[in-house]
Amino acid sequence: MTKGKNVKEEILEKANLIFAKYGYEKTTMDDIAKAVGKKKGALYYYFKTKEEVFTDVIEREIIYLKNKLFLSTSHKKNTRDKLYSYVLTRYKLINSVASFYRTFKEDYLKQFEFIQKIRKRFDIEEEKFIEELLEEGVKKGELKNIDVSLTAESFVIAMKGFEYRWTADVDYDYVEKVIRSMLDIFFYGISKGKRDGKNSKK
Repeated sequence: MTKGKNVKEEILEKANLIFAKYGYEKTTMDDIAKAVGKKKGALYYYFKTKEEVFTDVIEREIIYLKNKLFLSTSHKKNTRDKLYSYVLTRYKLINSVASFYRTFKEDYLKQFEFIQKIRKRFDIEEEKFIEELLEEGVKKGELKNIDVSLTAESFVIAMKGFEYRWTADVDYDYVEKVIRSMLDIFFYGISKGKRDGKNSKK
């Protein structure tokens, strides 16, 4: 790694801590410069604006988050176990990526277009990964022939619906039960009747 890259990485590491502590709006380039031990002018050699710094900080966290999430499914044998591991790992990790965590917890950040673009890109990549897991399950005969794209989108929406509560809930055992229950409903449903038209009552 070159000296320039080392300095940039150091700036991002320190900036992440500052953003996590004060939030995007209250953090200044002066704060970041002091944390790195450099003059503010030196920061502008690597980043033109605070927005650029924050964007790169979140991008680094997303890469870390994606790698951990995707790795969590790699050694699981079936679709259900892979999805369970994915959702549980997601819950465990979401609080550890402090700046990314703020992008959906703090409403004021939603006004920033660059934040929305980052979140949207992550959502698309997450849906694509879930879609691939579901498609694999269909091919293996573990799942019925479903619209994997629509199902993946629904699954991600369900996970996002839990985000606010999960990030505030420290009862890990309870959250694990909720995750298991959600996946049971996802895989097995809650209806005792058959949904084939012939056996359904109108």
